[in-house]
Amino acid sequence: APSAAMAGGGVGARFRRMDMHPRVNSEFATRTSAGGAITLIAAFLMAALFLSELRAYVRTDTVNELEVDTSRDVTLRINLDMTFHAMGCGVISLDAMDITGDNHLDVDHTIYKRRLDKQGKPIAEAERHIVGGTDMKDNEAVIGGGEDEGEECGSCYGAESDETRCCNTCDEVREAYRRAGWSFSNADGI
Repeated sequence: APSAAMAGGGVGARFRRMDMHPRVNSEFATRTSAGGAITLIAAFLMAALFLSELRAYVRTDTVNELEVDTSRDVTLRINLDMTFHAMGCGVISLDAMDITGDNHLDVDHTIYKRRLDKQGKPIAEAERHIVGGTDMKDNEAVIGGGEDEGEECGSCYGAESDETRCCNTCDEVREAYRRAGWSFSNADGI
């Protein structure tokens, strides 16, 4: 017999009609103490897991950790030995910087330029250039201790004067052009 709540069309009756899995009649269900124990244990485990996860979510743990980065300030030494045949001195340059674009102090950034003739033989001793450095008098022949009496005299390409008779480096050619008041625009032929 339908109950009074269902017959009257109350709120509870409406919910029961929407139930996709209606209640099994009691004559088809067998209640055992083992089934009740399993239900209680499962309910307890679900509640314990829910409360444990809720506590882990709400609680904040502060962990202080100090670690020394030993890979910083490790420098990599790079030595280059390149020969550029038939390349003008105005084209050759070297830019040294790290991945962030910063220049570093107290690091040896030095290149040596040596002018060669058409056969690839050195015309003069190597000239030292500080990469990123200021205009210093350091840019002079440093290998071999200077010019010898029997050393070959390179051309200044028409800009020779009483002060400058030989131009054995690219910078000496530039300086001779500057003293002569000439433009040093075509560096490719030097």
